[in-house]
Amino acid sequence: MKFAALYRLGKQNDGFSIGLLLRHIYYKLRYNLNMVLDNSVSIVNPRNIQIPKGRLEVGFVGPEFVMRSDKTLLCCLGKVSVSGRVRINKGCRVYVAPKAQLFLSDCFVNSNVIIMCEHGVTIGANSAIGWGTQIIDDDYHSIQYANSCNAGFCADVRGGGGRNW
Repeated sequence: MKFAALYRLGKQNDGFSIGLLLRHIYYKLRYNLNMVLDNSVSIVNPRNIQIPKGRLEVGFVGPEFVMRSDKTLLCCLGKVSVSGRVRINKGCRVYVAPKAQLFLSDCFVNSNVIIMCEHGVTIGANSAIGWGTQIIDDDYHSIQYANSCNAGFCADVRGGGGRNW
């Protein structure tokens, strides 16, 4: 990412800081990831994030009612693949289980969204996830239906890019 683009992004979100630049350089050199992270972002296991082409922007200010002190968490125990420009606003929580896969492509995730990926979640190109949305691909308990069918988990969750839910 060019310094001028990084500077503009920082200016849009409470001003450019040296911390923003240093975090970008750290993740680029240590993990070869093109990411721009606000200081309020925590990442568990960044080695599981792959960004072959694109950029991940995490933890920036969304709508006016989002508190600047809100924290953003990415818990990447499983695989996270990013392509294109992906923006995850401030206050989001993303959990990817150890054997799960989260695919993000040219999308926008607004503030205070929860994504719990136990198996597989795909958010496709030109998707915009509204604030306060919860995307969960497992109900974390078994359901016993009247016809004796036992539903232990659901199919992969997909959205955007012309795909059906």
